[in-house]
Formats: sequence, structure tokens, C-alpha cells
Amino acid sequence: IGRPLLYYTGQEDRPDDYVEAIEALTAQLPKVENQEAIVFMGHGGVHPANTAYAALQMKMEEAGLNHIFVYTVEGFPPLESVIAKLKNGYQESNIDAIYAGCW
Repeated sequence: IGRPLLYYTGQEDRPDDYVEAIEALTAQLPKVENQEAIVFMGHGGVHPANTAYAALQMKMEEAGLNHIFVYTVEGFPPLESVIAKLKNGYQESNIDAIYAGCW
């Protein structure tokens, strides 16, 4: 039994689980053109663990992956926030499921 996949954020000599997860995810993603986006959909909810989705989005942006978006069906970040971002010049998007409960 181990810790959750997205637990540590690189503080106090701990690994940054988000960076490691992003590296694993991006290694499997298709190459996209300038006007294409990748959207990860999670379930979400009211549980405190839901914050992992927003943290993952923030870490994606910090890594310069501004074409990758994360949203949840029942939590934060909501789909509406991603739709607003997609309207800023993206012609196509690929949607993939990513569920924190399954990590």
C-alpha cells in the first residue's frame, strides 16, 4: 500500500508527484497542433481530494502546457472554465478521462 498518486508537491525534500504524473501523462499524449487542445475530465465532488484537479491544472500551466486543460464533472474546476479557455483560439480538442479516485 502506498500514498495517493498526487500527494506531495515538492516541498521539504519530498518529490513533486504532480510533475511526475504530468511527465507520465504527456509521454502518452498525441502531438497536437497550435490550435488543438487536450482536455482531461475528472469526476470531482465535494471531497477535499478534489483539490488535486485544480492543482494538476496549475502544475500543467507552470510546466508550459497551456494547451492542456483539466475539469471535473461534479467539482472544481468546472467545464465552463475550460470552455471559456477553449474559445480563445482552439479549433479542436481531445477529451480524455482522468479520475483521481482511480489513481
